[in-house]
This record gives sequence, C-alpha cells and structure tokens, in this order.
Amino acid sequence: MRRIAILCFSLFFLFFLNVSYSPTSTLIPFSCYDSDGDCDVERIKQKDNIYELVDLLFYPYGWLVVEGFKDSIPEENEIDLVSFNIFWFTDLGEGASNIYIEYWNGSQWLYCAGPFGERGELTHTSCNAFLTKNQIQNLKVRVRGEDIDGFPMAFIYIDRIFVSVNYTIGSPYLEVSLRFPIPDKINNVAQNSTFLVNATVYCRDGDCGEVFGILLYNSTTEAPDTPVSTIYGEKPFFIQEENSSSFKSCLKNPLKKDDYCFLRWVVNASGDLNTYWKIAVLFNSTNPDVSQNITRSATIFITFCTIDFTLGWEVLDFGTVLPNTYANPAVGNSNNTYKIFLGQSSCNLNLYIRGQNLIGKNRGNLIRIENISVSNSTNKFSTSFRIKEENQLLFYNISSGEYYTYYWMDLPPIYADVYIGEIYVVGVKNEDEV
Repeated sequence: MRRIAILCFSLFFLFFLNVSYSPTSTLIPFSCYDSDGDCDVERIKQKDNIYELVDLLFYPYGWLVVEGFKDSIPEENEIDLVSFNIFWFTDLGEGASNIYIEYWNGSQWLYCAGPFGERGELTHTSCNAFLTKNQIQNLKVRVRGEDIDGFPMAFIYIDRIFVSVNYTIGSPYLEVSLRFPIPDKINNVAQNSTFLVNATVYCRDGDCGEVFGILLYNSTTEAPDTPVSTIYGEKPFFIQEENSSSFKSCLKNPLKKDDYCFLRWVVNASGDLNTYWKIAVLFNSTNPDVSQNITRSATIFITFCTIDFTLGWEVLDFGTVLPNTYANPAVGNSNNTYKIFLGQSSCNLNLYIRGQNLIGKNRGNLIRIENISVSNSTNKFSTSFRIKEENQLLFYNISSGEYYTYYWMDLPPIYADVYIGEIYVVGVKNEDEV
C-alpha cells in the first residue's frame, strides 16, 4: 500500500494602503477696503478688465486689503500650500514704486512678494505661504505701494485677487488600540485561568462602514497571525464565552466619522507553563476605502500563578476630625469597606503596607503617617499598629479570598485644613522578599 502525504499550508498577511489626493480650492474675497476709502470688491472678484484703482500718493503708502475668504475645505483635511494671486498694472512714468504683496496670518502682516516697480501691462504676481485652516478663515491679503515723485499721482490698477489652496484628502482610516492586556509588556497569566482582552477602534476622516475585529495570537510567526480558537481546551488559548467567536462586529455599525467601538473577549490561557505568546486585535471594514489596522501586541506569559489582588476602595476617608483627639475611626470601618481581594489565580502572597505623610492642601502643614494605625483582624483600635514610611507586614501567606482592614487616626493640635497623603499596599509571592 502506498501512503500519500498531502502538505497543506496557509499564509496570513497584513496589507496597509492609505490613498490620498490633493485637490485645489479657489477662494475669492467677499469684502475689501483701501487707503482711498472707496474699494468695491466686485471689481476684483473676476479677471474682466474692470479695475479697482488705488492712489499711491498716500503717506506712508497707498494700500488695498481684501478679506472674507470663505472655504469649504473639510476640517480633517491637511492644508499643503496657499498661493496668493494678484493681477495688476500701474501708470508709467508717474513714480509708482515699492509695490509689495503681503498677507495677514492672524497676528501680523507678513511679506509674500516684492518690491516691484512700474508695470505697464497686466501682470500676474503669485506667491506662496504655509498656513493652517484657522489662519485661512481669518486671512487678509494686502497690496501696497508708493508714489516716489509726487504729482501727478500714480495709480495701481487691480483686476483680480484670489487665493488658491492645495490640500490633501486622506481616505477614512481606523485608529486602533489594545487597552488590555497592556501592549509592549509581559503580562503574567495563570495557566487555565481567564483574562480579558479589550480593544478600541475610532473611525477617522470619514465614514468607515461596518467595522469588525479579530482576536489573533502568534501561531506561526513572531507577530499575531492566527485567530484565537473557540474550541474548549484548545492550546494555547481559547475564547471562553457563550457563543464564542474570535470575530466580533461593532455594535454601533456602521461607524461614521469620529464614532468609536469597544470590543472585549474573555480568553482562557490553556497553554503550557512558562511559555510566551503575543496577542493583538486586527480591525477591518466593509468599506473598500478603509485599510485594515492591527493593534500593538501584548505578550502573555503563562505561569503557575500570578500576583493578583485588588483593593476594594479608592479613598481612605476620616471625615472631619477635631485636633488633639485620638483613635478616630475611618468612615468605612463600620461597614467593612476596606477589603482586599485575592483572585482565584493568585499565588499565596505576603501583603505589606506603608504610607506617606499627610500635607495640608491650603496651609501646607504636615501630619506624620505614624498618626494612622491599621488592624488586619478586627474593628478594634487595640489590635492595630502604626503605619510607617517603610514596608510592614500586613498579611502573611494568604491565598485567594477577601481580607479586611481597619484604620484609625490620632490627630495632634494642628490648623484646620484638608490633609492628603498616600498609603500603599504591596503584594509579593510568599517565597519572595519585598
């Protein structure tokens, strides 16, 4: 009998493409004023041999300013280049000189072109600047010049002024991030325990269509390249959810500009002990103009157990306490607020406690941390010990479960104020040193 071996393989690759193009928008002014006091903007909106005249025999110079440029360039587009265009000429032999083109950038007049002398024929002067969209919305263009020999007066004749703006339009794109596990970091996960994967995507610069994410891990390459399995017990990971899927769609679909989507998976770390894996989320869209994008990778280290504990409170509050009083209980002592939780996958831990001195918010006076006491057993002051700036053992060799702490403050004679400090709880494996 002859055996035939068939070798099958597949390739998974990522391809990124962002297409953009640079159109030009022509802006015309909607108002003007000049040193003569009689500017008519309709005369300079088109190139039609109908001129706006400016007498240059003014001190220090004759001038004309146009403004009110309106644009319809979308906010998300990037301005590349702004060009100022002026069609003009002057009298000959009358002393027209030192003619400049300038623009207002929102705070001052800036040079663009010049100086020019007399021009007997219609001249097209163009000059460029780099401006922001906000500066364009407040743009002014000025033509100014001098009559250097006096009477008879020299005039500049302006046929048209307009501004052309080149800008880049980019395709809509997906802005993605892996929130948890922490990217670019080793995240310890206990074998056969679950962890959360949270990823976010924002739709930028347009409509992104139907957006979805795929949870990947690195099966065949250094980078995540394979969807996480939905088969129970599959190694190194499987999705442990009802109706599990590595593919998830955004609930807000279709995503429009600046919409966002949050996807979450519950994953079981079923792989071998002491192995490293990378995971990431690949986002894609049904819109062919939107390129797929993958989050940064997080490294998962599958270990026997982890340091997994959380505090059941955020603020240790003593309320209003009178000076020169002792054993004042924290507000949450009576209802067991100050719980510490050790997770199911946690190693046996030693917990240590330390603190920093309290500082008055307004006066800056100090209350030493030793004025606060803690008990790790009962809501009785007599069972407590003083917190110090150095680590002190709080619990020894504890396993998963809930553990309660209680706090009291001795307040010396001191000015009334709001006093703020910090207390730290540190967890280490039982066999390790703090």
